[in-house]
Amino acid sequence: MYSKLIEKIVTDPKYFSLLGFTLVRSVMSQDAVGILRKNLDQLFAVENQERLLLPRHVLKNPTLRKLPFLPKIVRALKEVLEPRYALWGDFVVQKNSFGRWHVDSGSEKLQPYLFEKSYRFVKCGIFLQENSHEWGGGIGVRLFSHKKYNKIPYRLNDILYSPFKKMLEHHVIIHPGDFLCFDSRLEHNSRFPAYIPEAQRKEGYNPLPEEKAKYVFYFNACNQASARDFMENTLRRGFCEEYIKKSEEIFFTDYGSRMFPEDFPKDFIENVRQTNITVASPNQWEADINKIFMEELQKNASHQ
Repeated sequence: MYSKLIEKIVTDPKYFSLLGFTLVRSVMSQDAVGILRKNLDQLFAVENQERLLLPRHVLKNPTLRKLPFLPKIVRALKEVLEPRYALWGDFVVQKNSFGRWHVDSGSEKLQPYLFEKSYRFVKCGIFLQENSHEWGGGIGVRLFSHKKYNKIPYRLNDILYSPFKKMLEHHVIIHPGDFLCFDSRLEHNSRFPAYIPEAQRKEGYNPLPEEKAKYVFYFNACNQASARDFMENTLRRGFCEEYIKKSEEIFFTDYGSRMFPEDFPKDFIENVRQTNITVASPNQWEADINKIFMEELQKNASHQ
């Protein structure tokens, strides 16, 4: 019953604070989506990647690094966040990735800044397929779950919200070329396709027929006030989860090593200038130390 109402207002950014997400239709044409999917098939093979293209892969590809600057995306984010929002360089392309209910701010625990009224931090995704029951090409959300972060103690809010979780699950209708941004505190899942039997479903990568591959281009964006807190979380995760553990998958250290504008391509810098936004970036010392970590991690991975 409420789903029809949600679908009517979800494309209007003024309802973002209420819903916790905003959908923008057709930021890419169907022809452009088809071409990009074919290019991604090849790029995953060339980069010898199974489930993820990481920031270093995205930033060396002119087509991929233009995607955050598509006019409809920039316009929506300026409304949802603020006119001069901060773009993050944590670009990834996920392939056939599925997962259960979670929040993207989970690693930040219950940090005080997550409860501030000024907090504005969104995960952004460009989806290259239909969000169908059979193939599971998008996400589901738990409506209003981001509202648990307020002056009432979180754990009490969670208890009060729990009986309504199932009722408030909403399947977002997504078409190829659509853009979705959602509050990082919003409970969501990457819905599993019916094609995969329940007993065979795994968190993360699940193989699908090549022509049915699920591709999503993801990145983060926020208002200026929320940038530094997340950068500190990024640097901590890079050190603890990647450098200390000698991880083969290098993500946080990758984008945590890039200062803007020094470590970005010229066309990317120009797009930032033309759209009048900013890029969240570590300071000089943080970038330098992460470059050292990055080099060590890549050497270690090459010897595996």
